Amino acid sequence: MSGLVDGSTEEAPRKSAGTYIVLLFMVILFPLSNLLVAYFGDMDIDFNQFDLVWIFFFPTIVMQWLMVGAVALAMWRENSPMKSIGLARFKLKYLGIGLLFLFGSNLILLSLQQLMAQFGLEIHGNVHEIVEQASDMVWWWLAVSITAAVCEEVVFRGYVLTRMKMIMKTGWVIPVIIATASFASGHLYQGTGGFLLILVYGLMFCGLYVKTGSIWPGIVAHFIQDFSAIFIYKYIDF
Repeated sequence: MSGLVDGSTEEAPRKSAGTYIVLLFMVILFPLSNLLVAYFGDMDIDFNQFDLVWIFFFPTIVMQWLMVGAVALAMWRENSPMKSIGLARFKLKYLGIGLLFLFGSNLILLSLQQLMAQFGLEIHGNVHEIVEQASDMVWWWLAVSITAAVCEEVVFRGYVLTRMKMIMKTGWVIPVIIATASFASGHLYQGTGGFLLILVYGLMFCGLYVKTGSIWPGIVAHFIQDFSAIFIYKYIDF
């Protein structure tokens, strides 16, 4: 990970109190809260007994856009441009890069998932319940998919990754590990197997950002990955 292709995020923004506040929450408090919920909460909730809109869709959308709002405020205090988080003008090539990344990364993840299954590490069953119900609520799933794609790429790849590199004044390796661990912690509800898959996926997303200097390819791949899930589970019998 030697650097960015276009160098678009090499302009270091001015650090502010907002920078440290957002990083404190995303790097420490956010993972810690997810860890506590995963190990002390009830992860065997039967989602078929609840209204998925109010216990999953709506809270997810609100929480993620609030995180983006916090990032926006921090960037305003930093007086940093959108390109400092890799959110410059969209280029058509990013669509192609995102699709190629999606194909290649999923081949790796499928192989890893099969390997982990041999050791009993599988994705938590609640994920299948959520996706199964979501197949009948396409518009809500579309909203969640757009939210996750934009917000998670902006927050974790665009902001946490670049600001950790800026503050630590180091190469990309340690910031990538920190940003990925924070991102993956939000998926601890998927069980150990799901967490490990997301951890690997997050590392690949960080690599994609470092290589291209843009979060647009990640947004494209992230959205297609999430939104297509309801069709995969609905029409393909595993």
